[in-house]
Amino acid sequence: MIGVTEWSSMGEWYERDSFRGHVREPTVRDLRYIAASLGLVDVTVHGYNWLGRANPSRIVAAATPVVDGLLRMRPTLCSDIYMTGRKP
Repeated sequence: MIGVTEWSSMGEWYERDSFRGHVREPTVRDLRYIAASLGLVDVTVHGYNWLGRANPSRIVAAATPVVDGLLRMRPTLCSDIYMTGRKP
């Protein structure tokens, strides 16, 4: 499934002082977990597709702006995901 491949558990990656596993890119679920552990409120996860826009393939670069709006509705499908929130 896209955006949910996990080589290690969240506990191994985030909870331990030292992580020596496979490179891990956080998922939307991981970002929400981190936000909760930090006590953030008004948390939002945003998806962007910078990689598609900068792709050397002219077809991919041209198609990205066309599908970008749809992909942003499902951040897990985007090439880049960001989380925003604030302390209460």
